[in-house]
Amino acid sequence: MKRVAWPLCLSFLVLSTVGFGPALSPTTRMSSEIPNAPPMFQPPTTALAIPGRNPACTNVGATRICASVSTARAAPHTIVTVNGMMKIKGVGQAGQVMTATWRSKVAASCSAVTDANGMASCSTYFPGATKGRIIRVKVTIGKHKLTTHFTSK
Repeated sequence: MKRVAWPLCLSFLVLSTVGFGPALSPTTRMSSEIPNAPPMFQPPTTALAIPGRNPACTNVGATRICASVSTARAAPHTIVTVNGMMKIKGVGQAGQVMTATWRSKVAASCSAVTDANGMASCSTYFPGATKGRIIRVKVTIGKHKLTTHFTSK
C-alpha cells in the first residue's frame, strides 16, 4: 500500500495543476518574472557601496557620508588609502574636500576632492606603530566628520 500511495499522490498533484496557467507553445521559455508583481525587495544602500575595509557611515539629515581604509591591517612602511563618500538624498556631491588624518609614530594626512559620484580617495605613507595598535583615521568631508580605523601589523 505504501508503494502505491506515493505515485498516486504525485499523479494527483500533476493532474490537479493542469490548466492553472496560460498555455505555453514549445518555443515559449519560462520566465522567472510574474506579470504585474511588485519589484523584488532591494536592500538599502549600505557602507559596502564604498570600497575598502572598516567602513563607517553616518547620516545627518538627508546627507550620508562614509569612509573606509584600503586595509584592515597595515604593515609598517606601506601606503594606506582612505576612501570617502558624500551623498545628499542619494545623489553624489561633487567638489567636496575630504581630509583624512591620523597619528601613529608621526602625524599623517591626505586630502582629495569628491567626484561626480561623491567619491574621493587619498593615500599616504604609514611609518608603522606598535604591533596590534588601532590607528583611528579622522575623516572630514565638507563640514561632516566621522572616524574609521586600521590596525598596525
